[in-house]
Amino acid sequence: MAGVVGLSGWLVACSGSAQSADTADTPEAALAALARATNDQDDDAIKKLVCAEKWREQYTFRSTLAELAGVDPRLADVEYRVQAGEVRDKTDTTATGVLERLPTKGMPDDLSAEADAALDSMAAPLPIGLVRAGDVIKLIVENGAWVAC
Repeated sequence: MAGVVGLSGWLVACSGSAQSADTADTPEAALAALARATNDQDDDAIKKLVCAEKWREQYTFRSTLAELAGVDPRLADVEYRVQAGEVRDKTDTTATGVLERLPTKGMPDDLSAEADAALDSMAAPLPIGLVRAGDVIKLIVENGAWVAC
């Protein structure tokens, strides 16, 4: 079940600030809000927290889970989890945040070979698809607010 690690491990359990996406005036606030939105699988909130250049409708939680459900209906209820970590390398307009992957909730342990292959081949939903090696994600200022990019 290699795909379980690829798609399943990515979501955010965050204990950060209660700031909204519209008021993410620090990289820490943006990362915390992104973690909450990811854990809630809230595509509308995530869209406000991802730079325009990287936002793609086909990589939302709705679209990803719908595609997975077509292979195995149980995958429609999977809950991706992440946790916001430290923010480092800060400048006035850029930073690097840590978005730690946590175990995915609701992932069936008896997936078919077809479902496992689908997990392996699919792109991860945003913002998970923006996270790089070491669980790092780039943060930038766009239109006066901090967002992932």
